[in-house]
This record gives sequence, structure tokens and C-alpha cells, in this order.
Amino acid sequence: MAKVLASYAQYYNYKHNRVGYVFQERYKSQCIDNESYFWNCLRYIHLNPVKAGICKNIGNYNFSSIKEYYYPEKRSKGILAEAAYEMKQKKFTSRKHFVDFHYMSDRCFFIDVAEEEFLERKAIAREILWDMQCELGLPAAEILSYVKTRDIFESKIKEMFLISERMTKKIRRALENDMGQGRG
Repeated sequence: MAKVLASYAQYYNYKHNRVGYVFQERYKSQCIDNESYFWNCLRYIHLNPVKAGICKNIGNYNFSSIKEYYYPEKRSKGILAEAAYEMKQKKFTSRKHFVDFHYMSDRCFFIDVAEEEFLERKAIAREILWDMQCELGLPAAEILSYVKTRDIFESKIKEMFLISERMTKKIRRALENDMGQGRG
């Protein structure tokens, strides 16, 4: 990615008679150093157009590599690294299994735009709340109302994200507001 961004920056700066970074602060890159992180990144990238409302499912976005994975017979040479395709073949037994994997949550989140951090955390907190509903047999509103269950919920969020108590409460309040029971 750095190579692509550097080439584009050179072109852009030449074309617009300027110097310096074209992309500042918003875009970050991180080394993918294990297979688990690779799959989490791939899921995140393929779901971005869906989350942004550009398309309704991952197969409908024309600029996605999902089709390279999904239709091996139509793969374009040089688009998808052979190692990535081989990893996909080993991990998934069918096309359906590969697509289903994208909609499974592992509660990892990626911050490519800082404003999305809170929304990502809130979505994962909603999943934790759902797990507690199933486990305890209580509605979400009751879990968040009772001090004991609310404390358990908040401690799970705090541990997962390594965040302050203040931020934990902010996430809880946002969920309460979404459910129409905000207490302030």
C-alpha cells in the first residue's frame, strides 16, 4: 500500500505543482503478521462497501477482490496474490462457507477513520449485550437497568477495549438511547 500511495503522491504533486503528503492522518497501514489478522482484515475490507451503504452485499461491489476469491476461473492475473488464494482454498470448503465467514463477527475492529471508532465499539458492545440476553434470558433493557448485570456488561466492554470507565458508560448510554430508554 505504501508503494501505491507513494507513486500516487508523486503523480499528484507533479500534476498540481505541489510537494508533501497527499494523504495525511486519515490513512494508516499496519503489517499483517499472522493468518488470523489476515482474515480479519479481508473481512473488514470486503464488508466496507456494505457498511458504507454503497451496496447491499459483498458480491455487488465492482471494485472488491471478493470476486477474485469467489470465481477462481475468472481470476485476473496479478490482482490477487497466489498465496492469498491458496490460503482461501485451504480454509474454506465451499463458496458459501467463504461468504458466510464475512458475516460472522469476531469482535475485532479496525480504525481507518477515527470517527468510526465509537460506532465500531458500540456495534461490538451490542453483540456482547445480545450474548448476555441469550445467556441470562433477560431483555437488553433489564440487563442495562439492573445494577449487577449492568456492571457485568460494562466490565466486559471495558476489558475488551481497554477503555476508561467514562468511555464504557458513554457506550452503554448510547445503546440505551438507541433502544429508547436513555437515562442521561
